[in-house]
Amino acid sequence: MSNWIRMRKLVLLIPIGAVLLGGCINTFWHTVPTPVEHASYTGRFDIHTPVKAHLADGSTVVFRFGATVDNTTLTGSGERFPMLSSTSVPAEKIPLTASSDSSTRRGSCHW
Repeated sequence: MSNWIRMRKLVLLIPIGAVLLGGCINTFWHTVPTPVEHASYTGRFDIHTPVKAHLADGSTVVFRFGATVDNTTLTGSGERFPMLSSTSVPAEKIPLTASSDSSTRRGSCHW
């Protein structure tokens, strides 16, 4: 009977140990939105991470491969998503006066 109890404990401990071990090696990607400061900068600079611009008309423009920002425009190969639509329209240049908010995401990996 004591072998039966030991076997039963072992059968219970192996899955519990596997779950605990698997839970210890997960990684989590944490992103933080970072606003793009454009009003105080008079030159132009490149952003090499994805940029999302929220426009005053409710649409959103996503520049997946980054964009160039100067004091008047946001330029790049982007996709414009009208409000309440999942289909996109190509967008290359967005005047900053049409943008209500521009942000990029910085990410880091947490263990």
